[in-house]
Amino acid sequence: MKTRSINITVALCILSGSLLSCANVARDNPNDPDADNYKYSAITATPSDGSTIAGHEEIVIRFGDEMDPSSLQVSGTLDGNPGAIVAAWSTTTYDNDTVTLTPSANIWEKGAGKTLTVECDSIIGSFTLNRTVEYSFDVEYAVYVNPAAGAENPGSPSNTGTRTAPLSLIQDGIDRANDKYGAANMPTVRVGAGTYQSNYAVSSAPVISMKNGISVYGGYSSDFSARDVSGNETIVEDTSASGGTTSTPNRAVYCETSVTDTASTVLDGFTIKLADGDYTAGIFCQGSMTISYNTIQGKGSFKAERKYAYGMRVTAGTCIISQNVIDPGYASGSGDYTYGIYDAGTNSQISYNTIGGGYAYNTFGIYSAIATTTTLIINNNTIDCGGGGNMAIGIMLDYDSQPQIDYNELTNTISVAHMRGMCEFTSDADPLSLTHNYFNFYASTADHYYYIDDTAAFIAASEWNSISVSLAGDDQTLSSSVWGNTRKE
Repeated sequence: MKTRSINITVALCILSGSLLSCANVARDNPNDPDADNYKYSAITATPSDGSTIAGHEEIVIRFGDEMDPSSLQVSGTLDGNPGAIVAAWSTTTYDNDTVTLTPSANIWEKGAGKTLTVECDSIIGSFTLNRTVEYSFDVEYAVYVNPAAGAENPGSPSNTGTRTAPLSLIQDGIDRANDKYGAANMPTVRVGAGTYQSNYAVSSAPVISMKNGISVYGGYSSDFSARDVSGNETIVEDTSASGGTTSTPNRAVYCETSVTDTASTVLDGFTIKLADGDYTAGIFCQGSMTISYNTIQGKGSFKAERKYAYGMRVTAGTCIISQNVIDPGYASGSGDYTYGIYDAGTNSQISYNTIGGGYAYNTFGIYSAIATTTTLIINNNTIDCGGGGNMAIGIMLDYDSQPQIDYNELTNTISVAHMRGMCEFTSDADPLSLTHNYFNFYASTADHYYYIDDTAAFIAASEWNSISVSLAGDDQTLSSSVWGNTRKE
């Protein structure tokens, strides 16, 4: 057999994601007639050169000839240990003409402009030709999800969770991110527009169950090239028709106690819909996370079975709840309750939200039920007390709740028998601060800006400048220059 070693460098030309040609062919003996007569096919890579890829994504290179797997050498910055990259050879047209590369340590190196150089010999009759190809990728630690139906790029449970092969269930995306990347790498799950549902009462599985250090973002286009939360509505819905309790409601989203990293566990950009059923919540949180830029919607009509409805029920952990629009919707008849946010957590922060109390016999914008002296921060929110029946309260303080309440607007749009801007339900519930809030309603005889059950200090219009509210180490009227609260005249 006659064997020549001929070096070939192949440069890829990319236009709109398509391979145009191979160029820059260099041979060690350009006058050799056998070499001149050799014609080789273009080399293709999936994903293509210059692409953004997921850290767990396979790279498939297809050569135009039979290749010698034993000659393969891989280098570059894409992998921290390129010599240990796993290569699996297969046959597409010629023997061993396709190689699939997977990272040595489960994931590629994260970052922009990561390089991959592949050298391998092709076998052409009596010749051995050495080929060197170079690629560059931007690597992100992400898993992708699209609905199984109705998307241009439909998801499937058998897919790998990449941009071009998304999964179909958000929970599968979270689990894949956890398995492939782990909390330390802070991966994201990126969810395409569409509707994702689960019947919690039947399956005991919410649509989303958060895991520590993994963030979930909605609002993506089906090809994941753009994110627009309003234009690409991503709906998460619990379809339960019954069941739940006050302490363990049905839920569309759940955060368990093992989730402890507030900053690195984010839920952002979803429309979250409450179920019917006896006891229902959009988000039920027993851990620590950030909840931002979501719209939480309850049902818009009465249903006899719906006794308690929570936009969010936070019973433990430390949460940042910011830039959400929350309305728990309707409950049923006498004695039933709706809550925009029910918070019994520790040191949480509720800021810059638009919160409704819902429509029921008793409604609450925010119900603070903290049984310890930890600090809840409530600031810069617009809070509607809700209404529809007996009582509507903007902010309710129960147990030992001692929040900081500053720069909020409290309002009501529905007439009720008893409306309270704020209410201290127990003698141990005292705000740490109460400044620069705007009470945007008129407190009549039956309605009060501030209601203190244990002292019977009910602040209506005539008491605005006279009755003091007790804070930790300070007593002032709501209208004092120190506190700076104002009201609708």
